[in-house]
Amino acid sequence: MRASALADILFTNFAKLSSIMNLTLVPYGNAHCASKFPVPLESIMNCSKSDYGNELEHKMALKTNALQPPHGYVPWITINGVHTEAIEKEAERDLVKLICDTYKVSINRV
Repeated sequence: MRASALADILFTNFAKLSSIMNLTLVPYGNAHCASKFPVPLESIMNCSKSDYGNELEHKMALKTNALQPPHGYVPWITINGVHTEAIEKEAERDLVKLICDTYKVSINRV
């Protein structure tokens, strides 16, 4: 799946699932998806050229390098810190179903 196709799926469905999931997008390489979405592209470009942008890029590189197993391609999808080919294929097929099927809720019993 192309990264831009996954970005479309995430952008469309995150509002539906935001109450049950924590989404972390780690930019990798020359991601040019921002122009497709209603985000302030000029502000993003200015940030990317600043010291703060360099600091953020370094933090994302550390997150990328810490993935276990190490990522082999982009996009690299993990659910609850786990990546498998089955997760990747299911995310491409039906991301909402995958999130709902793997959602773990803890019930506080009184």
